[in-house]
Amino acid sequence: MRYSINYNQFITFLNDYDNLITGLKVTKVERYGFNDYEGYQYNIRLVVYTKEGYKNKRLLIHTNSTYLDELEEITKDSLQDYFSLILA
Repeated sequence: MRYSINYNQFITFLNDYDNLITGLKVTKVERYGFNDYEGYQYNIRLVVYTKEGYKNKRLLIHTNSTYLDELEEITKDSLQDYFSLILA
């Protein structure tokens, strides 16, 4: 089952459960729209790996480019590195 959340919920999830998370993998990044207020809109699909005894989670994150301004380009690899830094 895939859970659909926004970017703020994802960051809260990482902070709340960082002791149970062993890693994550970005599987797909989709840019699907643009508006003048938020910039480009993205769907980011990823898998959160957890410690043994807990279920891994598949997430779909809805966000826009204003939350990702720190990145030069928004790709699977750059988001993988960015989320790994947040998790560390």
